[in-house]
Amino acid sequence: MFKVIYGKANIGGSETLILRMLRKLMNKNYEVKFYCQNIEDKILGQFQDENINVSIYGNRFNKIVLNEIKSEDILMFLGVTNFMKCKNYVRRKKIICNVLLYIVHPYTTIHFHNGIKKFIFEKSYNNMIQKEIENGSILFMDEQCLNYATKKMHLNLTSKAKENCILRLFLEPKDEPNHIEIQKKIKDRKNQLNILSVARADFPFKGYLKGLISIYSDLKKEHDNLKLTIISARQDVEILKSWITEKEMHGIKDIILILNVPYHQLEKYYKEAIVYVGMGTTILEAASQGDIAIAISPYTYECNGDCFFYQKPTWLLTEIGEGKSIKPLLEKVILSDDTTIEDMIYKTIESYNKTYDLDIFITKLISLKPTNNHTSFNGILLFYILIQSIKSNFLNRIIHINKIGKVVK
Repeated sequence: MFKVIYGKANIGGSETLILRMLRKLMNKNYEVKFYCQNIEDKILGQFQDENINVSIYGNRFNKIVLNEIKSEDILMFLGVTNFMKCKNYVRRKKIICNVLLYIVHPYTTIHFHNGIKKFIFEKSYNNMIQKEIENGSILFMDEQCLNYATKKMHLNLTSKAKENCILRLFLEPKDEPNHIEIQKKIKDRKNQLNILSVARADFPFKGYLKGLISIYSDLKKEHDNLKLTIISARQDVEILKSWITEKEMHGIKDIILILNVPYHQLEKYYKEAIVYVGMGTTILEAASQGDIAIAISPYTYECNGDCFFYQKPTWLLTEIGEGKSIKPLLEKVILSDDTTIEDMIYKTIESYNKTYDLDIFITKLISLKPTNNHTSFNGILLFYILIQSIKSNFLNRIIHINKIGKVVK
């Protein structure tokens, strides 16, 4: 059975990735199951609609997840701590299965930034990460995530290990825009040039939205046909609203905020836009529909990028400190003639099609064979796993307690 083990399942790109992956595996007649710490009702409904088995483990990870592991299982984690717990468990129990960690965020592997924990645990932890990459148990969605881990953790990986550990993201095949639809995008921009961004209101991680609103406001003063559409959700929505209200009070119009749109309903907004600003899987969604996409930096309230997606199609974000204001990139789209815009759109679609392929992703994933080659953790790492587990269990005794242990089919 193929199992994905996740933390808190909310509306977001990782959850959509998991849903698509499990649906594709089901279509290939694999048994699948999704474990999560807790889950929002909207996301749960999407999994139910696909008849995917969902198990909510809450603070009972050992009982609900580990005790259900069987030989030949493939288990994919998106978080390090539970991956480590599972690796240690199957090693002790001598279970022949495949335990994988899939890194879809550059900062997932970085656990120690400073202080006593860094001093005690970092060396053992970094050695473990290196061994698991070399064993084929840790996979990265792109070179950015890998390079960030390599740099920050001082990893010394072989060229072969670096090549083998990339499992590039994917989207399900979609009908790309035809010539008529592309010409409509180009024509419509003269009346209203729509800039789109889809991002949860989670600051400072997605703080670029503040910078985007500011850049848009400056450009709007010179180009009245501009429109900015932001689709968002989550805890910091009121902060996002305040940024928009501030600009509106100074006469800036046509900033449209739309809340709580499920991923499967976003396609129409991509079709209406000509420029997309964001990061992660939404870059791919936009590029597949011919939006001229710009990947930006996280953890900053500036809106900084490096280039257009078609110039670096494997970069789904711009690393912190490496980008600069995207205002010149937006001005290029605003001021370019129809021929140049058409060329940019076709380059975007071509770059997406060449780089991202669902079948390649699934083929590589299911080719990974179950193994009993699991790293033996030293006492320092076992102690770290213990304190992380205690912390997690304590917090989850007071959150979503009514759902723990629930299995949804």
